[in-house]
Amino acid sequence: MPASEHPLIASPLVGYAQHRILLDESGKAVDYEFLEVNATFEKITGLSKELTIGKTVTEVLPGIDQDDFNWIQFYGQVALGGEERNFEQYSRPLDRWYRVHAYSTERLYFTTVFLDITANKQTEELLAKEKFQLDSIIEGTRVGTWEWNIQTGATVFNTQWAAIIGYTLAELAPVSIDTWERLAHPEDLAKSNQLIKRHINGELEYYEFESRMRHKDGSWVWVLDRGRIATWTEDGQPLLMFGTHQDINERKRTELALKERERELRQSLDQVKIFRTLVENSGDCFYVSDLNDGGRMIYANQATCRHFKAPLEVINTWKIQDWDPNFTREEIPALISAIKTQKILSLESAHRLADGSVVPVEISINYHADNNGVSLAYGWFQNISVRLSAEKKLTDAREQAERANLAKSEAMANMSHEIRTPLNGIIGFSELLSGSDLTENHRQYVSQIINSGNILLNIINDILDYSKMEAGMMALEVIKTDMTQLLKDCADLAALNAERKAIRLLLSIDSRMPRFAMVDPFRLRQIINNLLSNAVKFTEHGEVELQVKFEAQQDHIGAFSIIVRDTGIGIDEQQKSRLFKAFSQADSSTSRKYGGTGLGLVISEMLARKMGSAIQFESKPGLGSVFHFDFRTTVEWPLSNVSPVIGDIKSCLLIDSDQHSRGALIAMLSQWNISVRDYADSETALQELRARDCFDVIVTECQLSSPDGLQRIEQLRSRLTGLQWDQAIILIHSAKDNSRTAQQCERIKNHYCINRPIEPDDLFSLLCRIGSPPQHARQTIRSSRFTPGNKVDYSDVTVLIGEDVEVNMLLLHSMLIKLYPGIQIFTATNGAEVVQSYKQQQPNLILLDVQMPIMDGLTAAREIRTMDGMLAKMVPIIAITAGVFSEERQKCFDAGMNAFISKPVSLQALQYTLDKFLLLLHKA
Repeated sequence: MPASEHPLIASPLVGYAQHRILLDESGKAVDYEFLEVNATFEKITGLSKELTIGKTVTEVLPGIDQDDFNWIQFYGQVALGGEERNFEQYSRPLDRWYRVHAYSTERLYFTTVFLDITANKQTEELLAKEKFQLDSIIEGTRVGTWEWNIQTGATVFNTQWAAIIGYTLAELAPVSIDTWERLAHPEDLAKSNQLIKRHINGELEYYEFESRMRHKDGSWVWVLDRGRIATWTEDGQPLLMFGTHQDINERKRTELALKERERELRQSLDQVKIFRTLVENSGDCFYVSDLNDGGRMIYANQATCRHFKAPLEVINTWKIQDWDPNFTREEIPALISAIKTQKILSLESAHRLADGSVVPVEISINYHADNNGVSLAYGWFQNISVRLSAEKKLTDAREQAERANLAKSEAMANMSHEIRTPLNGIIGFSELLSGSDLTENHRQYVSQIINSGNILLNIINDILDYSKMEAGMMALEVIKTDMTQLLKDCADLAALNAERKAIRLLLSIDSRMPRFAMVDPFRLRQIINNLLSNAVKFTEHGEVELQVKFEAQQDHIGAFSIIVRDTGIGIDEQQKSRLFKAFSQADSSTSRKYGGTGLGLVISEMLARKMGSAIQFESKPGLGSVFHFDFRTTVEWPLSNVSPVIGDIKSCLLIDSDQHSRGALIAMLSQWNISVRDYADSETALQELRARDCFDVIVTECQLSSPDGLQRIEQLRSRLTGLQWDQAIILIHSAKDNSRTAQQCERIKNHYCINRPIEPDDLFSLLCRIGSPPQHARQTIRSSRFTPGNKVDYSDVTVLIGEDVEVNMLLLHSMLIKLYPGIQIFTATNGAEVVQSYKQQQPNLILLDVQMPIMDGLTAAREIRTMDGMLAKMVPIIAITAGVFSEERQKCFDAGMNAFISKPVSLQALQYTLDKFLLLLHKA
């Protein structure tokens, strides 16, 4: 169609132009020519028809080829390819925007139809700019926006609206007005709805409310909610409402904190008023001093004025040196410096009153300073004249009581010494006499003398201990102690009395118990000995058991349980209430029958409490009693925890009629990995055992219930071993029956003897000897516990005795001769003679009385220890004294002595102590 006939030529709305593309030699579009334009073209481009027809675009619009977009090439594609294109084009030369439709109906020709959209573009740019500014403002202020269709409930929230409460829009979707109602605080929702209604009704120009919303983390955050209705329906109903959410959480918290501070400040002001009233009307003295003005008292309440006997206007002129005579003018700067440094301090001083009198006072001082240079001291003080007077009276009374206690202790110690000295001769010579050739009646007389002497000795010991505890002078001396040895000593001591009454004494020690513990061995032994002594005393038949349990705890701490069980007379409910009362026993008949002061258990209970424990008991009349106490202390295990191995002994046949004793033995043997088959009597064992049964060792009672018990033992061994070899057998017996039973036991080949109570170490040593025998034939092994007369020649051992009392000297001399045949003895009657005799004779051991004339035993021991030579420093020195207090024992050790024996000296105590030294000397 010719361009002049095109229907758009005459259109007043759109521009029309027809062009021909111009190509270079390579066929590339390099320009295009204007062939036809309409009047609208001229109008919206500002280019006249005369200036365009027949000319190229580069001539009409110079610089078009410099545009960012290559329009010539673009239109060349339309003209050459026949494509239609719709697009918007900005003409830089014309500075206008056009919406263009370009098409080609013939090769090399194309037509453009276009509208001028410059105004629209400018409007869009303005809107975009305004939107950008609004978005920037919203982003900068971090304001959330919301749109609400009141009629439908539909809502639109922006990202920040959700972010204020910790969400994303995706997490809240789908959103509606219900989203707001769900997240708003219930208390705030009703007020918000009320304000919106008032805005809709025209009462409020816009809606504004501070509300709380539930954050994603569960907390409440404050928002400032603002909005306004933008459009209404045709019938006048609200339609669209727009608004914002502003995060005011920090501001709100600050406001609430300020309100709280304001409330506290008002409360503080009220309290200050109350405090000032209280201080002013208080009966106690309060003051404030200005440290910048020498401590001048700038405030004093009414009580302070009464104290100083001066009016406030006078006191306000006083400085420290005016009221405190203890501080000179030169010392006051140091006092003020101390107040500023320590901030709070309390001291006792004195006040000079207006009438010139001086009274003692106790002063509390507090320091206050601020940025304005204020430096104050304030506090309370009180007159302590009455208190100091009372304290002086109390101190005087205490010193008087201490002097009385000391005098009482000295009197008791002197009385003890005076009584023990003759008792030493009575008991000692009686023991020596009992070992001589006497008739049966005479032997009974001597026994009664010894028993009576020991009863008197125990009474003295109990009274001394009780009086010392009452005076508060009893203190524990905790040292590293061999617990196994301590328990063995206690059992050995109790065994003597138990054997005299034909009572079994059992010892059961927990295999887990460590060897060493931190205890006071003297006092622990005293408690156990007392419990065992009572158990034996009140048991006519049956048995007494000392049981020790142990439980390891943290950091080398362990818990011990000491249990003493007996099958004695028991205690009824009425008697139990009197058990721990001083100088009382269960009833008067008990005291008459069994004797004693009733102090032993009381003292033991007091000692147990000093150890942090208490003695408890269970008892039934006729069935016996169980006394026990627990304590915790530091313990020490051996470096090696390897279980002991006993040679080739893996199995044992045990026969013991006592169930408790049998149980204790099974526990001992089991800890050494020895399997045990046990029977209560040999008759049952003979009935049940078969010839093919084999045991590495037999442990059996020496005297069984059957009169032919020893014969049954031989039958038992014959049944098990035949004639191939002699089965090793350990016979359990009591020391009381040794003399009679030993002869009968000699008929039994390859036998060993052990006394009750059986101690783990003794049994272990015996089994080791059996399990790993020497090459020579086995010999009978008996316990030598407390049996004097070892067949050893002591003629090469010398002992020096220092004793001023002739009776005591003779007793010690006689005891040594009896215990250690052949021993050489030198004597001295005072400390000076002891020192001189030591220099001349160089004895192997010294027995030294502590209280002697001219020079006491302590001084003599110290002089010997300071002599030249190793022998003087190593020679054993044993203290012999009537003193029993721990302080006296400690004085002996401090003087360099090695051991301590209390008077009256018994054969048993003397042998037990001296054996430790003389046996070693003899072997050496």
